[in-house]
Amino acid sequence: MRSRRLARPSQFLAASALLQVAIVAFVMVGGRMFPGTGLLGLAICYFVAGVGVAAIGSAVMRLSRVWVWVTLAGPGLGLCSIALGFHPLVYAGLVLLALGVFSGALGRSRAPLFLTSRRTALCLARIARRAGATRVADLGAGTGIASFALAAALPAADVVAVEASPVLWMGLWLRSWARRLISGRSPQGRVRAVGGDLFKLDLASFDLVYAFLSPAAMEPLVAKARREMRPGTLLVSNSFWSSATPGARVLRLRDTRHTELFVYQL
Repeated sequence: MRSRRLARPSQFLAASALLQVAIVAFVMVGGRMFPGTGLLGLAICYFVAGVGVAAIGSAVMRLSRVWVWVTLAGPGLGLCSIALGFHPLVYAGLVLLALGVFSGALGRSRAPLFLTSRRTALCLARIARRAGATRVADLGAGTGIASFALAAALPAADVVAVEASPVLWMGLWLRSWARRLISGRSPQGRVRAVGGDLFKLDLASFDLVYAFLSPAAMEPLVAKARREMRPGTLLVSNSFWSSATPGARVLRLRDTRHTELFVYQL
């Protein structure tokens, strides 16, 4: 059975934003039209709007079941926020923020926010240093744990941190800017934050590419690396690998997650 795919993440984000605003409108209108119903009226509004969002997500946007259930959880969370005395717009703002943070899971990489452990980042830095890497890409950089560890370990290197989430990309950009401002001319590698689809990045100029994505992303990523990366360069993946491409060396780390690093030489 073929898995259902989302056509364009930007379309889903725009639709979700509008639909979550519709939930807030339901709550505010419901509270004014039926003031005597209290939380019951708000619960009905939230339930109707939440089921509508989930139905559209499933039938029109063709989301996976996980995202449909996440969407259905929205009404309950919104009702709790109202019961605690928060304004409905606070809930709407938090929903939009969460969509911005986890929007990477809606793209081709299908990668939610996975955080690289500190021990993994240090191991990755050692691999890059031994390989003599001067240009490194961190695909799905998240909060930048691996990117900034690589920059600290490789003073002469350029590190490109690629992130699809606009919220996380902005955080990476601000952190990189603040780091340059504070460190001045200290001998530390430069981190450049790039927002957008990681599959659009040309990998030809990189000595090492690191990725912590999802199982769905690995086969197309490995195929892209084999097309674009130079012989002798390294592709390192955290936890996931493509079964269609054997030959990766596996490093098992003694961190809390028992991380496996797949090191593949092109």
